[in-house]
Amino acid sequence: MSVTGLNPTGYALIRDRIADNARDVGLEVQPEGCRVNALVVVWSDPAAVIARITEEQPGILPSDVRNSVEAAIARDEPVIVWHNEENRDQGGRRVAHSSDIVGTGGSASALNVQTRVNTYGRPSRTSLSYSRGVVSAAVVIDADAAVGMETDRLADYATMRLLAPDLAPLRDGIPDPSSVTAPFPNEGGAQWLSRFDRAYLTALYSLRPNAPAIQLARAVSREYERDE
Repeated sequence: MSVTGLNPTGYALIRDRIADNARDVGLEVQPEGCRVNALVVVWSDPAAVIARITEEQPGILPSDVRNSVEAAIARDEPVIVWHNEENRDQGGRRVAHSSDIVGTGGSASALNVQTRVNTYGRPSRTSLSYSRGVVSAAVVIDADAAVGMETDRLADYATMRLLAPDLAPLRDGIPDPSSVTAPFPNEGGAQWLSRFDRAYLTALYSLRPNAPAIQLARAVSREYERDE
């Protein structure tokens, strides 16, 4: 994980709290010095820093998500988030690419490099034969929106935006049950990970990688009631 745009103390506080939050919901966190796959940037000019990321490290912001990021910049949103995903097998394992298939007496015609083989998929009427995995994620926060904000709130908000890619925060009003994701950066909602936030993350990462989306709501409800 990389946190940029804060002093060393703020960097350490946010990094450590996000890591602790991830462990609390059952995720494994690699030690410091590992390959970075989560980026949190607090910057006074989000558009400029994203342009720099695109130029210097284009792999962090690939073309398939660039349009949505540019649209968020055009709307002058205080927070810009994106996730890079890939297809994986039913168990969430990464699968290899192959340019050909080995057959008796030689190889078959070459396949497109995007073709995946040995995916360990099994036919099922209730489960997908593949899953989607998040390879990396980034949260860019306008520094002006974070002025005076406690680092714990900033870290917990970043936790939800990094770890819950399909959770869309309300643009207006306060959600019920409450969530640290809204309203943000305005006051009025949860200031830290709420009971709902923890239930959502715990449920999300307890499901099978290829579980149907409809199962998530029931899993969140169970976790929420369990924490009562």
